[in-house]
Amino acid sequence: MMNKLTRILRFIVHKMTLLVFALVASLFILTFTVNQITASPESVKNWLSESDTYKNSLQSFLELLNTSSGPNAESAADKLGGNQSISQSKITTAVVEAIDPAFLRDQVEGGIDGLYAWLKGETQTPQFSVSLAGRHSAMIESLTNTLYDELKDRPLCANASNLNTDNLLEANCQIPRAELRVLVVRLIKQDLAKEIAVFSTEGYNGDSLNLSRSSAESIPKNFAIISWVPWFLLLLVIGLSGLIILTAKGLDRGLREAGVALISLAGLTLLGTFILSWVSSLIPVWQPGDKVSTAGEANFAKDVLKPLMEVIINDAMSATRLACLILLLLGGAALAGGLVWKNKVAKRSADAEPIRSPSVK
Repeated sequence: MMNKLTRILRFIVHKMTLLVFALVASLFILTFTVNQITASPESVKNWLSESDTYKNSLQSFLELLNTSSGPNAESAADKLGGNQSISQSKITTAVVEAIDPAFLRDQVEGGIDGLYAWLKGETQTPQFSVSLAGRHSAMIESLTNTLYDELKDRPLCANASNLNTDNLLEANCQIPRAELRVLVVRLIKQDLAKEIAVFSTEGYNGDSLNLSRSSAESIPKNFAIISWVPWFLLLLVIGLSGLIILTAKGLDRGLREAGVALISLAGLTLLGTFILSWVSSLIPVWQPGDKVSTAGEANFAKDVLKPLMEVIINDAMSATRLACLILLLLGGAALAGGLVWKNKVAKRSADAEPIRSPSVK
């Protein structure tokens, strides 16, 4: 009776261990993937660089700003020229020309490096400074040139300094460049705050995150702990493999069950990564005119979000496949060990069997 109860309990523990084993191995794959793609600042830099975010983001972002307030919202072009010939695209171009992709990349990567230095405990607070103030003058000159080109063929204004900045082009006269620059500066301060807010002279630094002292101390500690989670789970997978072996009917069977479980899980996950990569390539982005989006939102999704997500997904799939390779190697080793042990036991049993001499009649 006691032996039967022991066998039942052993069977239950064995099956429960297999379930926990599969769960922990799955969590290892997930945490390993997240850790691989986020643990290094180089990964984040690579996302932004390979997706051409620096090239496309500013123009798409400005277009998004100018369409996000609804179809009846007054655009920058309205503020500058009313119903005259100047277009929103020219305003956007003036802003984009003030910030080249190389400058934007240097600023953003400096911020990423400072943020990760803090997360890794190298600094007590985030130490970075992202500022486009150096391009503020370039923005003014670019916008001044755009307006000047629109007005240059018109008669000279009699008193340009008294013009209203609401609709500069409604003056219907040529404004001298010096006076026009003054009006543009006034216009930027009064009316175009949203469109050129990125040119804030204050910029953005670690203080912009508004972190409390406790958060500034706890977040890097948690980041360090999270970076060790995948390896802890891998050790737990190995430990649970030992428990599966101990509760199985024989060492060879336990090794084979652990190996098959690891290989099956890794194989299914690998298959899932290929299916997900294929499915993600088929998902369409928003198109201008869709009920769910404005033209600005659709272009932002197409030019910025979709390329960025494709790069991140590719990185995640590569990390997931690496995790699966680790589990495949462990599973293969366990399965091979089980087969070798089974053959060894079979051979030992054969050698131990007494040789029967032929009967003599």
